[in-house]
Amino acid sequence: MLSACSSVPEEPHSEVNISTSDTDIFVAPSISRSMGSSDRLKLQSLVATAQPQQWTKWVSSATGARFEFTSLSIYVNAQGQGCRNYKMAMRHGFLVHHTFNYTACRDGQGAWQVLKSKS
Repeated sequence: MLSACSSVPEEPHSEVNISTSDTDIFVAPSISRSMGSSDRLKLQSLVATAQPQQWTKWVSSATGARFEFTSLSIYVNAQGQGCRNYKMAMRHGFLVHHTFNYTACRDGQGAWQVLKSKS
């Protein structure tokens, strides 16, 4: 099982993949490279619909990588945006990417945007 220390200070992480594509959810490029299109769609769905504390794991049919997603919390920020904290981890063969934590909020058009991430 992959886990992370929750005491890491919050600060922007330079490996956030920012895209305007509807099928891209923002994860570290080191994780994104091991995702197939169905994995990206699954992640997009989880970010939009997972309940707080929901833990989901799956194996990519495209790459064989193993992913873990945990929805941590859902809230409305001071700007009135619906937001979610979540974490993502990946294992691909002997390569393990420990948990990256993200905060994503819906923009004015309803699309999810990562505001910050930390590893």
